[in-house]
Amino acid sequence: MPIVHPWVFDIEVPTEKLAAASKTITFDQIIQLGNGESIKLEKLIVTPISTVLYYDWPEQANHIAFKIVSESGTEILPGTSAITPEESYNRYPSIDLTSEKYYLVPFEHSVNPHATEPGKVPEQSILINP
Repeated sequence: MPIVHPWVFDIEVPTEKLAAASKTITFDQIIQLGNGESIKLEKLIVTPISTVLYYDWPEQANHIAFKIVSESGTEILPGTSAITPEESYNRYPSIDLTSEKYYLVPFEHSVNPHATEPGKVPEQSILINP
């Protein structure tokens, strides 16, 4: 029998415990895309609840997102994302940085109908946890 209303969970976590278990990876790295465009990767914050990637993508030709790919080949797509000139981010489930290596892989998330020359996103992987 289908569920008519989605389930909602209210989880309370003390902020200090969450902060203590958080890991911030600073990239400060520019990634080149097609047509001479680029994205600046800022940081990745991994907590026991979620993983959030922040990057600078001022809504240029196409809407770029990143998937996380584990060394074993598991792909994790963003659950939510925002692309604005002020702040762009992708939110994922939490990942365990100690279990295996992970990579960020850019991909075209949705086609921008206002793009004149969207170009292609070249295949590339950015190591998260060396």
